[in-house]
Amino acid sequence: MLPDRAAAVRPERGVTDAGERVRRHRAGWLAVAGYVSAIFGSIPWVRSLSRALRAALGSSWALGALGVGFAVFVVARHVRALGRSDTATGRNWARIGVGAAAYAALVLELRASPDEVVHVAEYGILALLYARAFRAGESTATFWTALAATGLTGVLDELVQGITPGRVCDPRDMVTNVVAGALALWLARPEP
Repeated sequence: MLPDRAAAVRPERGVTDAGERVRRHRAGWLAVAGYVSAIFGSIPWVRSLSRALRAALGSSWALGALGVGFAVFVVARHVRALGRSDTATGRNWARIGVGAAAYAALVLELRASPDEVVHVAEYGILALLYARAFRAGESTATFWTALAATGLTGVLDELVQGITPGRVCDPRDMVTNVVAGALALWLARPEP
């Protein structure tokens, strides 16, 4: 007899059906696999696409707006949730403020290369997908596991770029990927 796979999946808030938990768990990992495949699959041609988008939009900062848009979305989501919460504390508001300021500082640090601002959104989203797939979003262990998986993906991304013609392996991008993942996970964690 096969073990109950649902027992290995941590229950989600509002989901009581074991089969639904398993379906959501699988869907989470399929999302991660698809997203990581898109990251690695785009390595050879992403610079050409970036140049074409900058030419079409008339500004290199239009492409960097993706990273800024992601930050605005995450912060707005939390402000909205805290506005409806009876348990909102100064600590929760401070976390959002500090996270938004750190995100803005990262984007400003990368302003000389707006293409790199896309890394901030790209790896922030990946970290959130990993956290969702690991299914224990409330725990500190999930934060570190999702961050480690995001960091490993970012390092592998840069190493593959290092052996791809026309691309380079940049250790600063590795750091940016991990910092972006940490910020997204920290901002998106459930309120206590």
